[in-house]
This record gives sequence, C-alpha cells and structure tokens, in this order.
Amino acid sequence: MYYFAESERTYEGTFAQNLFEGKGKLTYKDGRMYEGDFKAGKKDGNGTMVMPNGNKYIGQWENDTKHGIGIQYTAKDGTKKQGQWVYDKRTNWLSAPIKVGGRK
Repeated sequence: MYYFAESERTYEGTFAQNLFEGKGKLTYKDGRMYEGDFKAGKKDGNGTMVMPNGNKYIGQWENDTKHGIGIQYTAKDGTKKQGQWVYDKRTNWLSAPIKVGGRK
C-alpha cells in the first residue's frame, strides 16, 4: 500500500512510469473508494466508486470520469438504475429504479 500525503490518498495496485496502471484500489481521505482499472494514472476501464454515504457507481470510466454504461446504487432508498454517462454527465437512464437488498 502506498500513501500520498499531498492528496491524503492510499493506493494498492500496480504502477507504470510512476502512474497508477492496471488494477488497483484508491481510497480518499473523505471515505470515497474506487476499485478497478487505471490507465496513465486515471480511472479508465471498468470500476466501482463507493461514496461515504453508501451510494455507489459500478461501470465504465474514461479519463477519471464516468463514461459509458454503469449502474448507480442509492443506499438511502435501496434502489439501482442503469444509465449512460458521457464524461461524468448522465445522459440517459436505461432502466427504471429497481429495489435491491430487501429494503422497504
């Protein structure tokens, strides 16, 4: 595990030319955690971002942004929706909300 004091993040995974590369896990001081693919130091490929409130995004990333097809889980109401993102902006929901985890 590597600790980066300037950004207060920890990283477990592989490097190439001193940048995150391949599979890895990045944890932020505020409790966010990303686990998945990295390319040239950025989230790129498939991965999961978990937020401190329990919400999460599982899907495609490009250049450190949600980009492509992904599933957004909302912890508060226990729903998930599949959508399409273009550089961190959701452009379309591809499914209606589905209740998960047996919550009422």
